[in-house]
Amino acid sequence: MRPYLAIIKDAFRAALATRVLYVLLFLITVVLVVVAPLHVYETLDWQIVGLEHIPDTNALAKRVVDQRERQPIVGRIFDRLPETVRADLQQKSQATDEKTEPQQDDEIDAPRRPRRRGGPPRRFDQAAEDLAKALNAIIEQKDFYDAELWKGKFLNAEAQQLVDTGVDQLSEIQRKRLHRLLITAALAPDLQPASSTYLDTYYAIWRVPFLSAPMTLQQFGQNATATISFIFDKFVLSIGLFIAILVTSNMIPETFEPGSLNLLLSKPIHRWGLLVSKFLGGCAFVSLLAVYLFLGIWLWLGLAIGIWDRAMLWSIPLYILVFAIYFSVSVLVGVIYRSAVVSVILTALFWAFCFTIGTVYGMLNVKMENERLVRAVDLGDQVVAVDAVQRMFIWNKDQQQWDSRIKPTFNDPGQEVGIGIAMFFGEMPPFPVVTPSYDPAQQHSFAMSASIFDPESMGQQKLYWATDPALTFTNLGVVPQAAMQLLHTNQGMILVGGDGAFYRLALPKSLADAESASSPTPTSPPTN
Repeated sequence: MRPYLAIIKDAFRAALATRVLYVLLFLITVVLVVVAPLHVYETLDWQIVGLEHIPDTNALAKRVVDQRERQPIVGRIFDRLPETVRADLQQKSQATDEKTEPQQDDEIDAPRRPRRRGGPPRRFDQAAEDLAKALNAIIEQKDFYDAELWKGKFLNAEAQQLVDTGVDQLSEIQRKRLHRLLITAALAPDLQPASSTYLDTYYAIWRVPFLSAPMTLQQFGQNATATISFIFDKFVLSIGLFIAILVTSNMIPETFEPGSLNLLLSKPIHRWGLLVSKFLGGCAFVSLLAVYLFLGIWLWLGLAIGIWDRAMLWSIPLYILVFAIYFSVSVLVGVIYRSAVVSVILTALFWAFCFTIGTVYGMLNVKMENERLVRAVDLGDQVVAVDAVQRMFIWNKDQQQWDSRIKPTFNDPGQEVGIGIAMFFGEMPPFPVVTPSYDPAQQHSFAMSASIFDPESMGQQKLYWATDPALTFTNLGVVPQAAMQLLHTNQGMILVGGDGAFYRLALPKSLADAESASSPTPTSPPTN
């Protein structure tokens, strides 16, 4: 046994002699030293951020200006704003009163929320930024809270707990958090609430703003775990494996150099024992580096980030196992061709082959998940199921299977092709799946489909109507955003919107009317 152990030790002696071990340990140390100062600090979230918390500056301006006299709390906020901001709010409020929002014709019988004037929200709104900056300055004022003004007012549990603690007993960050909650309560819903906590990211003593975000440490841990797993899978493991194969590729070919093999075989060992010892020596060499790297990263994640993920420690034996698989290929090639260069090339080709197989498997698995049927419903003479993107499948009674060849085609051919391709590359967006509905009295079927690749109406759904048993659907137009369900009632078809509103669908008298209608008139929601 001792001769075989001597051969394993020889792998480390060779690494020390060629300075390979020193170089790799130095590089790993540099990586750990570079990432070690990066850490996060969890604090209470109190800041107001532009359009993120003020989606409609005009609406908030009108609210503040109109209610500053009637509500002392709003007046207190208005009086503490800078003169320029107050003048801007009054100007916006006056412009809102003078200009009436133009009414847009909806494309469906059921009404939907009007779009914001001027199209989608802008990426930057100077008025919102200035107002947010002014409100943040008020939040930082120590004397903003007035117990008399808030006496008898409703406060949420967090604000009430801070008030009960005693404003004078609060820390600076707790006082700012209380002021943020009070201002939010006074100006809601035009001022959006803040997250419960905020994570500040620091590199040593320097704050990194673009890595800071309003979230809890637990939420950050969940997101970071998934991100770190991806980085390790795609970069650390791949690069580490390539380096490991590169530095160990010469272990077997150098054995066949003149004089080396004769010296080794002069000992009481077998040829197969020599080969296995060399293989174990390479694995032991890489294991030392893997333990140092992964254990160091695990300690950094736990001490600086607060993520004590045991899966990181399981990466050590997993990495060694994967390396052993690729190293066995390198050893086999080294025995056959006795060339380190050929060993590296053929091992890289084997890795590319395995990567391709894994990628194809992953894509097929993702596609199968995306095509999984989520709901089924009886539409008169037909049983119909929908998948995650609301494509419909009809049950074929003769073949006893879901028939996709005769499913109604809601999307145009280009969108159908786009959906089919996108299903291979990732989980489809979580569009609300609305179950088709059937009206037994009129023998009409209704279904909905989301517009996947239309950037102007991302998530907007279209309503379809069929009056025949073969389910030949006709497009009736779009429905309100985030529609949740179609319901059949004694008052007709009711659409449940994502905003909690109920809409009664005013249907055309015939399919011909539906196809010729260019701009149908919206109906009113049903009354209680």
